[in-house]
Amino acid sequence: MAMTLRCSTKTPHEFMAFYYQDELRAVRSGHWKMQFAHEDRNAPDPDAIGNEGLRGGVTTARFPTALFDLATDIAESNDVSGEHPEIVARLSRFADRMRVDLGDSITRTKGRFRRAAGDSGEPTSWYEKSFIHTHMSVGFHGANFDWPDARAFRAQVEAVRPDAIQFHGGGGKAASLSREYRFQHVEIVNHAGSWHADYEDAPELFQYRVGPDGSVLGRIKGGQMRKHLCFNSPGIDQRIAPLVYRKVASERIPAQIWIDENIITVNLCWCPHCRRGFKQQHGIDAPEKVDDPGWEAFARFHRDTFVCWQKKIHDAVQEGSPGTLVTFNHCYWLSQPETPPAFVRNLSADIHHNTQGMEVYGRYGSGIRMPFDIMPGLSAKSWAGKDPKTIDQVLTEIAVITANGGRWNIGEFPTGKEHPVAEFLELARRGARFARQRQPWTHHTQSVPLIAVLQSASTHNARVLPENSRGETAEGDYVWSSTGELDFVRANENPGPTRIYFHDNRAVPDEITGTAEALAENHLHFDIINEDVLVQRLKDYRLLIVPEQFRLREDTAQAIRAFVTAGGSLLATGATVRAGLDDVLGVKLKETHRAADRMDLDGCTVPVSTVFRVKPEGADIQSRYQESGWPAVTVHRFGAGQAVYVAADLMGRYEEGSPFSRRPNKNATPPRQWFGHLFQQLLPENPLLVDAPPWVSIYLRTRGDDRLVHLVDRAADWKKNAKAGQPQPVAIDMQCPSEPRSVLLQPGAEGPSWQWRSGRLQVHLSADQIQLHRIVEVLY
Repeated sequence: MAMTLRCSTKTPHEFMAFYYQDELRAVRSGHWKMQFAHEDRNAPDPDAIGNEGLRGGVTTARFPTALFDLATDIAESNDVSGEHPEIVARLSRFADRMRVDLGDSITRTKGRFRRAAGDSGEPTSWYEKSFIHTHMSVGFHGANFDWPDARAFRAQVEAVRPDAIQFHGGGGKAASLSREYRFQHVEIVNHAGSWHADYEDAPELFQYRVGPDGSVLGRIKGGQMRKHLCFNSPGIDQRIAPLVYRKVASERIPAQIWIDENIITVNLCWCPHCRRGFKQQHGIDAPEKVDDPGWEAFARFHRDTFVCWQKKIHDAVQEGSPGTLVTFNHCYWLSQPETPPAFVRNLSADIHHNTQGMEVYGRYGSGIRMPFDIMPGLSAKSWAGKDPKTIDQVLTEIAVITANGGRWNIGEFPTGKEHPVAEFLELARRGARFARQRQPWTHHTQSVPLIAVLQSASTHNARVLPENSRGETAEGDYVWSSTGELDFVRANENPGPTRIYFHDNRAVPDEITGTAEALAENHLHFDIINEDVLVQRLKDYRLLIVPEQFRLREDTAQAIRAFVTAGGSLLATGATVRAGLDDVLGVKLKETHRAADRMDLDGCTVPVSTVFRVKPEGADIQSRYQESGWPAVTVHRFGAGQAVYVAADLMGRYEEGSPFSRRPNKNATPPRQWFGHLFQQLLPENPLLVDAPPWVSIYLRTRGDDRLVHLVDRAADWKKNAKAGQPQPVAIDMQCPSEPRSVLLQPGAEGPSWQWRSGRLQVHLSADQIQLHRIVEVLY
């Protein structure tokens, strides 16, 4: 049987693997075929009488390892392996990968991803089957591989047994290790290398990104100016794609190439290549100021250029190694909330110290239904630092990622002599055990549509977020404020102009994070979605929250109208009143008033600095501002549904006061109780009611017909409350289609107290049954 890896185009680098039963006997690329030593019992014996039903009898023939050039030797009679060692090495690497994936009885390799006999399911990629990854920056110096980093590496692999390992600079040794330890070999290409891509022999090919005045642009990191290569630079096609990406793929044949730090370079550029390309497409000169004609088209031109660059890199990798997965770190998440192109098969992000960032990323990955992994670090303060996290923090991060259906990617594993390697190893070991115990109830599960939170690419791309993980902003950034006005922001570092994307989870607006916190603290299950998902699947949800989304596509607005008309509930805040939904909200914006005022929400006073003054046009006023008396909260019946509008950035204010916040304001108190009552109003028939402490987060998922309720005790993330972490009982009241045959508490297969009444399942868990991450498994 010949098994061919998928490849969308014909290429001389196509690989084929030739199996006989479970023996890998040969591999082929183009006209080169490499045969591996094996025996063939069914070789015909012309001297023997017919035997065992085979004409001419059979004998056992032994075939040696050999390389054949089929272009001149179709009979495979001339071994040319001694003349072409580079071809032998390349085909051997591919064979190693096939042995890891599919096994090989000749070398006694058990394939990690072989399907059991009789399994007629559609084959899936190794990534879809993987669950634990790890990220290693080790150099593999020397053939013996016996230096201190190597021993720490071996210890981690043996303790964790990851499905895939990402290597910075693994070289050929990584491929042989992947066969020895049976993991998928992933090559990391740090796109930061293109910041210094000024090849001496052809500097004209490499154009750095420049501003309207011709100054070179980049960002300040560690006191050094890091220049960004323009994605329209001809060196991309002539050097970087073929000599970096295709070469790495063809020489090392990794299961995946993981491209780091590319999204942070997607800023505007006024180099000659960009000016010329924009004018060819749009017929006008590139604008130099935000109020010049064509500014938004110029920003869109650079977003399109970025996707075009990704396609070039993907195709170069496929030419070198068909079937290698190409992953762009941090792309197409909340900092780029648009549907990925077809060649992007998975999402990946490194978020090292912020569990709330992992939470919103996980909710988004789950909501758009893309396979994803998230990489938290094991160090508490810095990347590969010397300060290990607590085990509770590590397990909480794993729980948040996997409860959303994601894969855990262990952040940089420090191996240097100055690091407490044994402590990091213990965190990795205990984390892997914790994750594997929960894999049957997290991996390949689906989120139940209930509440959707929208982050619109139309809004995101119309504003620039002035903050990233290092608190840097670009000198001369133009920022769309929550009032929909254009503000000019200056900073002390980074001479770059308007940014389009940021690479870190802190690029997620506060209103999205605040919404997530309000829902989590009230034990509500939700997804975060983009406009494409909304248009396709909004009808599956019961409540839509649109926080501060002041620009929407027309089809998005139409889908929202249809949703509310059909009986759905809508909650909109602040600048969303500018998005063209006046008829749905039942209000019209009169002015934006920049002055301090206060809202009284169930006894919780919330101060705001900007008030959206609206005139009700069909909506009822539910509450007013204390100082001005203007409407603060309105309710409008629209068709069979209802829309609630809050005339302030209430979700951003919630983020400031939530104990889940990464930077909570000691003097701010979030209106948790008011939101709880509001959600009851908007979800009168809530299918999942949970009575638990506010630091327990809820995730409702399915696995086939079975229901899974994940309870994650996030006391490790909870701030400002000494009671956090004290065991407390939990009660669940869940609507189910029929009476379940069994209810279990996993892992552990405990039998919790439960009863079935009038179409609802009631489960009671004692305080000692809540252990950081437990799953109520409802079996049918």
